Amino acid sequence: MADVQSETIERYLREGKITPDLEMPLGDRRSFKYFKEATAESYAKQYGWEMINPANMKDKFIRWLSAN
Repeated sequence: MADVQSETIERYLREGKITPDLEMPLGDRRSFKYFKEATAESYAKQYGWEMINPANMKDKFIRWLSAN
């Protein structure tokens, strides 16, 4: 939902800067973290991340393809 690298999300989770609204275990070592839309928008505003939405999704994807 936010235009930010997954490594950044993982680091912020480890550092306690962000907290998921729900965490579901996937085996012994992994879990899937869920964020409510309002929570994700709040973190995006706090950390300067741009939200991905239907209006900007195609442009972001094309830019990502061009960069890779």
